[in-house]
Parts: sequence; structure tokens; C-alpha cells
Amino acid sequence: MRTLKVAYLARLLEKEYHEIDPDNIEAVLLKIERDPTTSIRMISRRTGISTATLHRSLHERRYHLYHFRKVQDLLPIDYEIRVLFCEEMLRKSRENPKFLMKFLDR
Repeated sequence: MRTLKVAYLARLLEKEYHEIDPDNIEAVLLKIERDPTTSIRMISRRTGISTATLHRSLHERRYHLYHFRKVQDLLPIDYEIRVLFCEEMLRKSRENPKFLMKFLDR
């Protein structure tokens, strides 16, 4: 088993990584800044740069990719519900000063 791990690591170290031309990476960064919802796959198809190379290059530049998903909106009616929630939390914390610590100590 150990020899397999050593052989695998040796192959990883020998592997040559493709570098992206600085002009190409600037174009990719501009695309992402213009439309942060653009997927790596879409950029890969348009530029011909592999997704792995794009991920590595963006990670090296401290870009951490995520899939944006809108899950909720605040509506005018939500204001009243939020106020009621806050009032209830204040009431419970007055009754038991350690009440909120249940949520903060996690």
C-alpha cells in the first residue's frame, strides 16, 4: 500500500501544470467581475482553458468560487415579524441572562 502512495505522489510531483497566459487570466478576471454568476465551465468553453487550470489559477489569486443562490427576500410584512422576534428574545434574556449564550457558545 505504501508503494502505491509513494508512486502516486511521485507522479503528482512530476506532473506539469499548464500556466495561463497573463492576458488570458486578465480577460477571465474581467469576465468574472462583470458577471460573478458566470460558471467556470462556461468560461472554459469560451476560452479553451481547462476547468482545472482555471480553478488553480483563480485560487492562486485568492478567488474562491461559489454558486450564488438567492434563497429569500425581505418583504414589508417581515418587519413586524422581526420586531416581534427581537422583543421575544429581549424578554427571554431578561428572564434568564444566560439565555442567549445557548446560541453564542456553539
